[in-house]
Amino acid sequence: MHTQVYEARIEDEIEVKHVTNPRIRKELSELINNYIPKKTETTNVSMRIILKDDVPVYQPARRLSFPENQAVNKQIDEWLDQGIVRQSSSEYASPIVLVKKKDGTARLCVDYRKLN
Repeated sequence: MHTQVYEARIEDEIEVKHVTNPRIRKELSELINNYIPKKTETTNVSMRIILKDDVPVYQPARRLSFPENQAVNKQIDEWLDQGIVRQSSSEYASPIVLVKKKDGTARLCVDYRKLN
């Protein structure tokens, strides 16, 4: 598996060509890039879930404690802000499962077992 890490560049999302002064444009570009110093990781992995039929699989959310719910909401908000996930309305739904890591933090997983 090949993994590529690159610097997220908001400059690619914000147009600065309208700034005619080259020095100001360069300074603005640097300011924009330094404002969001996050790294994004991509892989060349493609995944598919092959379904048995066209009947949507819907499972209700599992109960989470208040701290678990806060952790899930925080993670999802971060992923939304970073463009990793997006809002969706679908007939399909699978429950979130929190798995404790060795360092004590939680990993957010989704239980897709009912899909196939």
